[in-house]
Amino acid sequence: MISSDANLLLPPHSALQAKALELERQRATDNLKKGLSHRPDRETLVERNILPDSSAAPSLQGHQKELERHMRADSLEKGLQSRPAPEELVKKGILDEDENPLKDA
Repeated sequence: MISSDANLLLPPHSALQAKALELERQRATDNLKKGLSHRPDRETLVERNILPDSSAAPSLQGHQKELERHMRADSLEKGLQSRPAPEELVKKGILDEDENPLKDA
């Protein structure tokens, strides 16, 4: 920052520019401090699902997320493979005989 004594040595136009720049910087600093003081803490962001709830190191969180995605995909695939055939659902009375969920697929 330029002190007020230094502004005396500058031409009037330059002194005004320097003071305007100093005031703008101070305003930005004040706005930043105000914003940071109202910033929610990490726990609140986790509760709102903005940040992931992970105890893993930040460098490992990407790998952790990828592993979780693969595990969900594997679980879904296993569920799809073990689901009953439409004929079996007709026998159990879950589907009507004219209903075929695979017809549109």
